[in-house]
Amino acid sequence: WGERPRYAAMKCRDSVLAYLSTSLSIMKTIQDVQSHLLRSFTEAQRILCGEDSNSPGPGSTTLLAGIYLELCGESASSPHDWAFVCASIGDCKAFLIEHDTLKVRDLTQDNRSNLNGDNDCGGRLGAVINGSSADLRNLRTYCVQCQPQDMIVVVSDGVHDNMHPQMLAVPPRELKLDFDSWEEAEK
Repeated sequence: WGERPRYAAMKCRDSVLAYLSTSLSIMKTIQDVQSHLLRSFTEAQRILCGEDSNSPGPGSTTLLAGIYLELCGESASSPHDWAFVCASIGDCKAFLIEHDTLKVRDLTQDNRSNLNGDNDCGGRLGAVINGSSADLRNLRTYCVQCQPQDMIVVVSDGVHDNMHPQMLAVPPRELKLDFDSWEEAEK
């Protein structure tokens, strides 16, 4: 959507990665990861709204960041479980593709529930509320248990909007799904 949002997205990406890379060694639990993801978003907001002579001007961006975390078993001989933990603001999407069934699960299925129109992303970082605050309407953390060979797919709203069959007006029956509508399929 232009130079300012692109710059904002790159700035937030870089600050979240920098923050999380210094915190990885102390994240041991799901709650630790959730806390550090939210702190990294706070840091991204601080940096995005700070003075920067290289900036093309104030911009805003949606953001999704996550960590694939090994959970310790009850004993050294028990198998370890895995979890994907992420934080999201805006309408980026995260999907889990289960390796054994190829079932696709939308991990962020509720992040488009409080939109004010087709052009509303639901929330974003940047000076968007009264020229100084982020829009936090759909800031959320998500967690899902995974298997080692499962795949996590994270996409921007642009990718999702242009590839999701519902957005492309492809009915579920055309994809050999046993539903007459996408609303029915979501239940």
